[in-house]
Parts: sequence; structure tokens; C-alpha cells
Amino acid sequence: MGDHQLVCGKTNGEIEATYFKMKPFVCGACGKAFDMAYKLESHSEICGKSPKELQVAYENAYPFACSKCGKAFDAAYKLDSHEGAHQSIAALVAETG
Repeated sequence: MGDHQLVCGKTNGEIEATYFKMKPFVCGACGKAFDMAYKLESHSEICGKSPKELQVAYENAYPFACSKCGKAFDAAYKLDSHEGAHQSIAALVAETG
């Protein structure tokens, strides 16, 4: 086998062609490819953003944070349910402790 062939017997070009048939949705900013358009759309929302920009976006999307562990939620009722789990665990520890 030549330098341009892999163990499977396909050239890099053949593998690349197959890859892009399977993942035809390519990010114009970074070149990452996806098999579904919605995955590219989701990726495009964060591609190229700084860590600070991503943190702000995350905080806006998940504004309800647990005061005990920091886990964040997109709805208050989800935070309430989560905090109830903390209380249940604390009660079990107190009973057995």
C-alpha cells in the first residue's frame, strides 16, 4: 500500500468523500461537519464565541441556579424540584446519622 492509502484500502480522498456525504452540513467558520441541519444551526450559535460570551449566553438560558450546588435550570419549577431533592437527602442523612 502506498503512503496515500489507509489500512482499510481506501485513499484519504475516498474517505473524505464518504465523510462529507454522511455529514454534508459544514460550518463556514470552523469547518466542522454535521449529519443534520439542526445540529449545524445549534453549533453555529456558539461557534467562534469567547468563553465569556458563552458564559453569558448560558446564564441567560439557565437563570435559575441552585444555591447549594450551583446547578442551573431554565425554569423555576425545575429548580424547586431539584432543591426538594437536596432537602430529601438532608433528611435521610439526619435520620441515619
